[in-house]
Amino acid sequence: MRRRRGRKVNIVTSPPAEQPADDPAEPAWRRRTEGEHRWPQALAVVVAIGLQLPLPDQMVPQQRYLLPVAELVLLAGLVVANPFRLNRESAVLRAGGLLLTGLIGLSNGWSAVLLVDALVRGRSFTPTELLTAGATIWLTNAIAFALIYWELDRGGPAARAAGGRDYPDFVFAQMQSPELADPDWEPTFVDYFYIS
Repeated sequence: MRRRRGRKVNIVTSPPAEQPADDPAEPAWRRRTEGEHRWPQALAVVVAIGLQLPLPDQMVPQQRYLLPVAELVLLAGLVVANPFRLNRESAVLRAGGLLLTGLIGLSNGWSAVLLVDALVRGRSFTPTELLTAGATIWLTNAIAFALIYWELDRGGPAARAAGGRDYPDFVFAQMQSPELADPDWEPTFVDYFYIS
């Protein structure tokens, strides 16, 4: 109650209307969801590790199995810590995911440099070995970039599930034209793989 020029004025304010946390009118990529499945990303990591193994010895780091084993151990730790849905935000899990992505990128970049070096120096490889190595490195690169995009877009998969960030780093067609997509659509690892 306030006094204004000698008379009492009652000011009644109502509390702001509460917005439901999971408003179904909002598209899924903007609201809290149950989180993405772990398995598409885990399968992509296993494929990337598997692609590194058949490369010729001249196109892999000196300790041939060091990086693939480290990648596999990190993946196993991440799957054990959060096996089904990626909906729990944790600094340790986030760091582990980024480290795993970095190791795959580092290993593949190293192999690409060694492939170019072998080509420049004229080392003896059959055309089949060179084409197979090039295709393997290219496909692993696509997986590595898919993992990078997936890990970085709006803070990673757990942050996307929490729906805390309004502005995406990658804009998909379904975000620009929501009337053309299911209201429960949100980007998953497969969408980031398509972009890469």
